[in-house]
Amino acid sequence: MSDKSEPEDNLKRGASYRKSKRVGRHRKEDESGAVFYKKAPQDHISGALQLGITHSVGSHTVDRDVLLQDFEVIETIVFPKAGTTLTPHHTFDDFRFKSYAPLAFRYFRDIFNISTEDFLHSIGARSLIPIGNPGASGSCFWITHDDEFIVKTVQQKEASFLTKLLPAYFMAVHQNPKTLLPKFYGLFNINIGGHNIRVCVMNNLLPRRVKMHQKYDLKGSTFKRKASKSEREKKSPTLKDLDFVDFLPDGIKLEFEYYEALKHTIQADTRLLHSFKIMDYSLLLGIHNETVEAESRDKEEKKSIDSEARDRSKHISLNPTTLQNILAKSARPERFQIAADPWGGIPATNSSGDKLKIYLGIIDILQCYKTMKKIEHAWKAIIYDGRTVSVHRPGFYKKRFEGFLFGTVFRNLPMTESLRRLNEKDKQKLKQRAKFPPKTIDEHDAEVAMDGDLGEIQAKLTAELNENINSIDRRKTFKGTKIPIKRDEAAVSPNGSGDAADLDHKDVEIIIAEKITEPVTVAVLHCLPDVSTDSAQVHNPNDQIPVSTH
Repeated sequence: MSDKSEPEDNLKRGASYRKSKRVGRHRKEDESGAVFYKKAPQDHISGALQLGITHSVGSHTVDRDVLLQDFEVIETIVFPKAGTTLTPHHTFDDFRFKSYAPLAFRYFRDIFNISTEDFLHSIGARSLIPIGNPGASGSCFWITHDDEFIVKTVQQKEASFLTKLLPAYFMAVHQNPKTLLPKFYGLFNINIGGHNIRVCVMNNLLPRRVKMHQKYDLKGSTFKRKASKSEREKKSPTLKDLDFVDFLPDGIKLEFEYYEALKHTIQADTRLLHSFKIMDYSLLLGIHNETVEAESRDKEEKKSIDSEARDRSKHISLNPTTLQNILAKSARPERFQIAADPWGGIPATNSSGDKLKIYLGIIDILQCYKTMKKIEHAWKAIIYDGRTVSVHRPGFYKKRFEGFLFGTVFRNLPMTESLRRLNEKDKQKLKQRAKFPPKTIDEHDAEVAMDGDLGEIQAKLTAELNENINSIDRRKTFKGTKIPIKRDEAAVSPNGSGDAADLDHKDVEIIIAEKITEPVTVAVLHCLPDVSTDSAQVHNPNDQIPVSTH
């Protein structure tokens, strides 16, 4: 019975595919809503992908450093429908599965602290959820059940560019894991019915459990950058640059610290993309309006928090959140209230004063400015204004992209007077550290001193003196040079009995007895309070501390 029904199913599938509507180059949708990509049903692609990833990623147990040749490795395995001794049987057509640079991608996941177990649970525990907004490229998108990862079909040229980019990409994310660039966790190829379907796994930027009241794809260009009528009629449309100017003419207002941290992060990311000659990328921006959300809950008779809200409050993301990605670029990270939102949205406001949480990231970075893109820019520049078209030179694209984001999209609120004073103090401290890094005795040191045990402070003073001596310019260090060691105030008991006594630590000076030509080591001979002067100092029988090289 099954042998007879299989050809009939194939015939029905073929008839449905021929009647379907084309969206993009390879994607088609029939009248019933079924989606085909390169003549393969979308659910077959996702099922085969889950099976292949589970087998490929789960079989890697190599424990060694990644090598350059690991970026060129391609593993291939065949999954017949009946199964083999190595592969399980399945209900899809026979397919061949390829995994690109599996060991290298495993290290990518390690950089972001995503274990193999968590990755496989997200990908394979439940069916992938299709996303019905393919965009202009006609790609197929899926999201994992826990909102962590996006699976996207890519074109052959994009997959080829990504494989060439992998070594440099690995170095970049290893040096700076806190980035708004896409985080690629895997690149795979499924061959079904003789067609190669290439997919990549990336981090998800917009969690489904957080309602996005507005969503934008921003490039900084204005030519044809307005969502179509059919797109705007969708339940969750993706709007574009001109739509943003229409709906939010005053932009999104950020506090000074968030604005500066976001600006520095995006500038660092676009600088990296410029070095790779990448352009035509976008900023995907999701806006959650907390004020509107609160009003809608009040209208619903203040219902109790549902299970989805409870899950949201307990959520711990595997991927770095938007707020965590810009945290490293903040001058005062302690001001960021990360715990307030487990999904990591950045606090903001609009011109109406509504409280917002924004989620964002840079997407579509697999477009290199090569011959075809240069030709595309040339003929569009002849017909239209060349400065407004999306495709442009990487340097110009970077400048226009940043100018639009931080001139139109994001606006910084005025710095408060208290914050201005704090920043001025920080600048003063940075200037002092540039000369001689300041060292202070912390609260733990004070407690140790009050207990009468000064050995730990003596060891710290020794380390501090060595660091300060070796931080100066040895070419300008001669006999008689003085090195001040700044000490802050701390409570130290003169008799070591633990009685509270406020004693000022006077500045300590080291006088160099000879020219320093190599790294040196200095020992603190005594670290006892001087009762006569009521100050805790570093004592040495000599007026000068002879410094010998080692």
